[in-house]
Amino acid sequence: MRPVCTARGNGFTRDRGLRAGLAINPKTALPDLRYLQSYLDYVLILTNEPEYPSAPFLPETLDKVRQGRSMLPGKDLDWVVDGGITPANAGSAVAAGATVIVAGRSVFRDGALAQNLSALRAATK
Repeated sequence: MRPVCTARGNGFTRDRGLRAGLAINPKTALPDLRYLQSYLDYVLILTNEPEYPSAPFLPETLDKVRQGRSMLPGKDLDWVVDGGITPANAGSAVAAGATVIVAGRSVFRDGALAQNLSALRAATK
């Protein structure tokens, strides 16, 4: 299956100050992004199965970040990872090329937001 993006739809999005992106589930193969590059502002790689609230982080999904970045060298895109991100794996995500990390449970765990955010920030340096 090939993702579909139309210039008209993309113009509608950008004309309103929004950004256009492509989300890839863990089980979905990374498509050839070269034909979409003019339409994309970011690529979101889901790093766990979204159907399961406590699904574990899948480290093999970081290969998609590496592959995508090598497909589009020099392209100014955000490479977003989302799902199961914790201080234990955030550094690996950044090392793979992620430029944006989405973290939910690990930020709000035990109500210690400031401490959890500090731990995530430290893990990405």
